[in-house]
Amino acid sequence: MRTIKLISYYSNWNDKYDRTASPAGINVINYLANVIAGDEDYSVEIISPSWITSAGKTKLIKKQKVTIDRIRITYTPSCVGSGKLIRFVNKVISRMWLIAYLIKNIKSREPIIVYHEPSLIFPIRLLRFLKHPYIIMLTEELYSTIPKFSGIGVGKEINYLHKSDAFIFPTILLNDAVNLQNKLYLILHGMYNVEKDRKTKFNDGKIHVLYAGTFNHTKGGATAVAVAEFLDERYCMHIIGFGSKEDTQVIVDKVNSIQLKTKCIIHFDGLKKGEEYIKYIQSCDIGLSPQNPTEAYNDSSFPSKVLSYLCNGLRVASVKIKALQTSAISDMLTYYESSEPKAIADAIKTIDMSKKYDSRSFLLELNHSFSKSLIQLINCAYKC
Repeated sequence: MRTIKLISYYSNWNDKYDRTASPAGINVINYLANVIAGDEDYSVEIISPSWITSAGKTKLIKKQKVTIDRIRITYTPSCVGSGKLIRFVNKVISRMWLIAYLIKNIKSREPIIVYHEPSLIFPIRLLRFLKHPYIIMLTEELYSTIPKFSGIGVGKEINYLHKSDAFIFPTILLNDAVNLQNKLYLILHGMYNVEKDRKTKFNDGKIHVLYAGTFNHTKGGATAVAVAEFLDERYCMHIIGFGSKEDTQVIVDKVNSIQLKTKCIIHFDGLKKGEEYIKYIQSCDIGLSPQNPTEAYNDSSFPSKVLSYLCNGLRVASVKIKALQTSAISDMLTYYESSEPKAIADAIKTIDMSKKYDSRSFLLELNHSFSKSLIQLINCAYKC
């Protein structure tokens, strides 16, 4: 049995310590790991340079290995503690450990899957130079199109990606922009693993609308709250997700302000993880995917929340962007043209809850097709 290595900032929900990692990234890695480990010829090792963010008495935690069925997670050594000095030390330890671990444990032309992130660019470049592995780059977006990462430079980022041997993209648009040499690629919009019905619907006669995602002001959390102003007493708006302390407070303040203007009840319930997250999503009826349609990142990324909604049986109202219109799930969505809250509310009101709808069966077909293609790609990598 061969072991496929996945390199990504990652933290399992059941870990003893909190570690720095994106919930959306964790979900994609979980999906890929389970697809690969589901094949009898392969097991998986997730190599995670995610450092500990838990506060407590300062101490060093050695490299950790956790095994769940045929998936092993290897974590960087890290310090428990708080403050800028601890964060700096953890970043240094993480970077040095990752480089050393990859060079020691990865063989020449061995296929590996790398989650593309800015802070992994240098370690992967060095690994590529020293060991020449077969790199399957999981490229969820171009970071250089996002304002806070603009210093990377589009040209430098694409040049780095060009040197990969194969790709996994969320959209065909990103493939067209990056994969100029027509290398092997797969399209993975997000998680296709369907969640069984937890039977958690409110069943209170109201239509429950959900926004689940980042509270970053550029990604739509505040817009979702504003939509509630234009919904009536037949609706409830639910807001869950993650963000900085400052971004979270902005959302809370907006909830308190908008609630005074509408009969639509707004629920802000913070971050939900694991089973609690799934049950919460399934208690709602319509998932909301609001973001600015003019932002450059829309052509290079795929809204992960859309798949999260569909996997849990929700209908979806989304801004009309090319990444979704050219996707395999386009016909499952209700689009709105404008990012104005009233226009979004109007689109929500057009959704007929009495009409038959089965997103789960559709995603099961996508899951089967992608799983088969991924194993074929890995098999091909071993032959190259």
